[in-house]
Amino acid sequence: METFNYVLFIINYVIIALFMVALGLQIIYILLFFLPAKKYPKAEEKKRFGIIICARNEADVIGATLETIFKQNYPRELFDVFVVADNCTDNTAEIARQKGATVFERFDDDPSHRRVSYALKYGFENILKDYDNYDAFIRFDADNFPHPDYITKMNDAVCSGVKLARGYNNSKNITQNIISSISGLWYIRDSRFNGQTRSALRLGQLMSGPGMTISAEIIRKNGGWIDMGFCEDADFSLRELNEGTKAEYVKDAIVYEDQPVSLKDTFRRNMRMGRGLNTTFRKHGLRALGKFFTTFKFTYLDMFITELFVPLACVACLWFPAYYIYDFVYKLLTDYAAAMLVLDMLWKILVFAYAIPFIAQALLVCILDRKRIKAPFYKLLPGIILFPLFMIFYALGITLGVLFKPKWKATKRSAVTAEQFTKEFLGENNLSGDIAINMSYMEKYGLWREKVTDGKISEQLSAMENDEKAKENAFYKDLEFGTGGLRGEIGAGTNCLNVYTIAKVTQGVADCMKSHGYKTAAIAYDSRINSDLFARRAAEVFASNGIKTYITRELMPTPFLSFLTREKKADIGVMITASHNPAKYNGYKVYGSDGCQLTDAAANEMTGFIEKVNPFEVITDAFENYSANGIIETVDDGVEEKYLSCVESRSLMRADGIKIAYTPLNGTGYRLVPEMLKRVGVAEIFPVPPQDKPDGNFATCTYPNPEKAEALELGLCVAKECGADLLIATDPDADRMGIAVKNGDDYALMTGNEVGVLLTDFLFSVRKENGTLPEKPVLVKTIVSTALAEKVAAKYDAEVFDVLTGFKYIGDVIAKLEKRGEEDRFVLGYEESYGYLSGSYVRDKDAVVASMLTAEMAAYYKKQGKTLVDRIREIYAEYGTYEHKLVSKEYPGAEGNARMKELLANLRNNLPDTLSGSKVVKTVDYLTQTEFDLPKSNVLLFRTEDGTQLIVRPSGTEPLIKFYLTACKTPEENKVILQNLQELINTLFA
Repeated sequence: METFNYVLFIINYVIIALFMVALGLQIIYILLFFLPAKKYPKAEEKKRFGIIICARNEADVIGATLETIFKQNYPRELFDVFVVADNCTDNTAEIARQKGATVFERFDDDPSHRRVSYALKYGFENILKDYDNYDAFIRFDADNFPHPDYITKMNDAVCSGVKLARGYNNSKNITQNIISSISGLWYIRDSRFNGQTRSALRLGQLMSGPGMTISAEIIRKNGGWIDMGFCEDADFSLRELNEGTKAEYVKDAIVYEDQPVSLKDTFRRNMRMGRGLNTTFRKHGLRALGKFFTTFKFTYLDMFITELFVPLACVACLWFPAYYIYDFVYKLLTDYAAAMLVLDMLWKILVFAYAIPFIAQALLVCILDRKRIKAPFYKLLPGIILFPLFMIFYALGITLGVLFKPKWKATKRSAVTAEQFTKEFLGENNLSGDIAINMSYMEKYGLWREKVTDGKISEQLSAMENDEKAKENAFYKDLEFGTGGLRGEIGAGTNCLNVYTIAKVTQGVADCMKSHGYKTAAIAYDSRINSDLFARRAAEVFASNGIKTYITRELMPTPFLSFLTREKKADIGVMITASHNPAKYNGYKVYGSDGCQLTDAAANEMTGFIEKVNPFEVITDAFENYSANGIIETVDDGVEEKYLSCVESRSLMRADGIKIAYTPLNGTGYRLVPEMLKRVGVAEIFPVPPQDKPDGNFATCTYPNPEKAEALELGLCVAKECGADLLIATDPDADRMGIAVKNGDDYALMTGNEVGVLLTDFLFSVRKENGTLPEKPVLVKTIVSTALAEKVAAKYDAEVFDVLTGFKYIGDVIAKLEKRGEEDRFVLGYEESYGYLSGSYVRDKDAVVASMLTAEMAAYYKKQGKTLVDRIREIYAEYGTYEHKLVSKEYPGAEGNARMKELLANLRNNLPDTLSGSKVVKTVDYLTQTEFDLPKSNVLLFRTEDGTQLIVRPSGTEPLIKFYLTACKTPEENKVILQNLQELINTLFA
C-alpha cells in the first residue's frame, strides 16, 4: 500500500510541476506588464481588405455589427464585407444584404460540417474565385463591434510587413451581469498580458477569431481555408508558426465582442474550445516543441507550453479531485492529524496560490486598462472577486469537451446596439489614452458653442440650433486633408472652412515643418469670400511658430504661388483657393519646396500632425505686429515681374492680328493674363464686364468653371459683339483655361482634350520647325486625358508619360527630369480638365502661359487662313475622331458620402462585361493594379474591343463621382456610344 501511495504521490507532483511550468510562464508575462507592445508606424499606403464574417442564425446582431464595420475610419472603397450565412433558418442573409454586405449562403446537411471552419472554407472559396483583389483579410465574428480605427491600425501593421495579426479583444457587455463580467475580464486579461508581453518580447501570438488579420498571400498559398478543427483560429496560427509565419499583436486595433451571459452558454463555449485546443495540441504542439529544439527560438516553446495547458487542465480536473479525496480518506482512516494537515494545505493553496493571484490579476487589468474597459469600478468589483471561478468552469468545460464531442447550439446574445456602442464606448475624445477618436456631431457642436469667440461663427452656430441636418453636415466629420489640401463650404463647423479650421490645419502644417527643421513659408490667395482673411490667419499661425512667411500683397493666381515658393526657396507654400468651385466653397492647398502640390507621403505625414491640434488652443498675435517685426513679409512687385518673364520665355511667336475677348470669371487672372497677351502682340483685348474684376460672389456665373458653357455665356456675348477670333476664360485662381473659337457666324467651345491635342500638335510642330524641339521630347498627360495626344506626339518620337489625375504627378515627372538635368525635354503637360503647362518654372497648371500659347496658336493658324476648329478637324481626319464626355454625379453631406462609397464598392463587386455592346477587354483598378508604376488611386478604367472607354473616379476635393467617357468611331456611332454609356451610369449610380 505504501508503494502504491508513493507512486500516486510522484504522479501528483509531476502533474503539479508541469502545471507550475505552464502557470509560471503566465505569471512572468503578467509581471512584465510594463513592457510596451510593438508599434507600427502610420502607413502612407492604404491596402485593400476583404472582411469575412461567418454567421449562423445571427439576425439579432449581424445588422449592428455591419453598421459598425461600415463606419470605419478607412476609405470605404478599400474594403468589402462578405457574410457567410451558414445553415441559417432565420433572416440573417437578408439583413446582411440590406446592410450592404455580399452574402454567401451555405447549406450542408452533414452535422460534422456545422462549424465555423467549414463556413470559412466555403467563404474563401467564393472570394478567391470571384473577388481575389485584396491585400489582406480580416475575420470578424457576427457579434463583433470593431473600433472605428480597426482597419486603419491593421493597415499600419500590414504595410509594415505583418502577415498575421490579432488585435485587442474587449467586451461590449462587460457589465451586463456577473457571468459576462468575469468572461470579459478574462479575455481582456489575455490581450493585456499575453498579447502585449509577447509582442514586446517579439514572440508569436495565438490567434483568436475576432478581428484576426491574414495576408491574402497566405490564403492564396493555402488555396483558401484549410484548418477545419473546432478552434480553427488556433489551428491556423500554430500551423503557420510551425511553417515560419509568426502572428503579431496590434494593441491599438480594438474589437468588442459579446460575452456569454449564462453559465450554460459559458460551459458550451468552453467545451467547444477544449475539444478544439486539444486537437490543435495533438496536431501541432509536438511539432512546435521539435521546432524549438532545432531552431532554439523561444516562441516555439512558448506556444507548446501554451497549448499544453489544455491537456494538463483535463488531467487536473480528473486527477486532483480523485487524488486528494483518496489521500484525505486514506489518512483519515490511518492518521487523523495527517488528514487535517491535508485539509489545511488544500484551503491555503486554494486561497493563497489560486484565488488571491487570480483576483490580483483581474484587479491589475482593471487598473491598467480602465480607459479601454469603460465601466465604473463598482460594476466590475463582483467580477473581480469571483474571477477565480472562471478557471474552474473553464477547466471543467474543456475537460468535458475533450471527453464528449460538443454540439453547436446558439448562444444568447446581448442587446447592445450600434448606437449604444457608439455612445458608451466611443463618446469621449480618447478611448485608450493613445487613440484619438471622433466625437459625435452633437458633442462637437456643443463644444464649438462653448469655445467659439468669433462673432460671425457664433451667429452661424446659433442659426443651426434647431436644424439637426445642418448640425450633422457641419460636424459629422473633420475636413479631410490630403494631397489636394482642404476644400469645403465656408461656414461654422469642423466640416467647413472658417478661421478655426484654418488655424487648426496651419498649426498642424507648422508642427510638421518644425519636426523637419523647416523655417519658411509662402502664402497667396484668390478672389473668393474670406480668402484674404484666411491667408492672413494662416500667416499669423506660421509667424507664431517662428516661421518666416512671405505673403502676396493682393490676390494672385495659383501658379504664381508655385513660382513664389520656388523663388523664395520656401519650405512650404500655401494657396487659399477652391479653384473653380461655386462661391460657397473655399480651400487650402499646400505645396512643397519644389512648388509642386504635396506628395501622398507628405500629406499623410501632415495629416498626423493636423489631427492632434485643438483649434481653440491656437493662440497668435495680430498680423500687423508680425509684419512690423519682419517675420511676415509682403512680396514686392519684383517677384511678379520675374514670373511674367518666365512665362514670356515660353513664347514661340508673335500673336498679332487676332482679337481676343477675355474673362477672368471674377478671379485672379484679371491683371496678369491681359498683360501677357499684350506682351506677345495681341493688340485688341476685350474685357467681359462685370466678370473682369475680382468678386467672390460670382454673381454672373454661379459655377465659375471654364469647362462649363454657362460660365462663358457673357464672354460669348462680348466676343460676338466685337468679332473676336477667340474667347479665353480662366477660372478664379487662374490655373485652368477654357476657350471658344469663332466658327463662321458662331463660336465653338473647345474641350480640354481638344485644346491639349492642339497645343501638343502646335508646340511640337513649331518647335521642330524653328529647331528648338529637344531630342526625345516629353509629353505628360493624365490617364483620363485623351489617347489622341499620344498619337500626335508619336510623330515627333516623343516620350509620353501617363500619370494619375492631379497636376502634382505631372510636376513629379518634371522634377525627375530636372534631377537628371533633362528638364528642357519637357514640352507640355496637360490634363483634360483644362489645365496646361509648358516650362519648368512652376510645377502646377498655369492659365497665364496657356492663354499666351493659345493666342499664339490661334494667330499662327489665322495667318494660314484656318481656325483652331479647322485644325482639330484636320487632326481627326488624320488620326481618327475621338469624342469625350465628362459626367459628374453629386453626393452631398453625410448621407451622400456614405452612398458614394457604397456605389463604388458595388461597382467593384459587379464589374461590367460590356460597354455599349462592345466586350470589355481591359479593366484596371488603380487601387490594386501592378501593371503601371503609379501610386494606388481610387480609379476604375474599362476599355472595350472598339476603343470605347469609361473611367470612374471620385473627386478628391468635392462630393462628386466623375465619369470620363470616350468613343472613337464615326461621329454618328460616337453619339450612340456616349448616350449608352450615360444610360449605364444613370442605372449603376442612381
